[in-house]
Amino acid sequence: MIMNEEAIEAEATYSAPKTQTALRRMVEDYLDSNTQNDEKVKKDRDYFDGHQLSSNVVAELEKRGQPKIYTNKVATAINGMLGLIDSAQTAVEAFPRTYKDADAADVATKVLRYLADRSQFQKVKRLVLTTFSKRALRLLSSSLTVAK
Repeated sequence: MIMNEEAIEAEATYSAPKTQTALRRMVEDYLDSNTQNDEKVKKDRDYFDGHQLSSNVVAELEKRGQPKIYTNKVATAINGMLGLIDSAQTAVEAFPRTYKDADAADVATKVLRYLADRSQFQKVKRLVLTTFSKRALRLLSSSLTVAK
């Protein structure tokens, strides 16, 4: 997790709340920040699912008699990245340092593959990358908005 300087400083100077009011304010701030994040996540999901036009834009298009036509490049880009990652799945393998260690490397390889299978590594990797891609898209779109 990348933290900015303010967050690091706040974490370093944290002290427990002294009153119930202060604790309540901390909890309310946390809930408010989660609500804002939930709204952003919904917007990210909408863009991925092809619901990119706001109600204001839809109303304006209907007023003009224009069709609601757009190309969903977000889902195409994210699915393209995930497809590349899926096609480049790597097999876990341990290499021996010397010829005498070949048997140990074989056992280590089998253990690592077993652990990867048990932990559903490929499935978890894809889920993490999907989530990261959508959040990265949000960061990119917000930075482009600021740049305008």
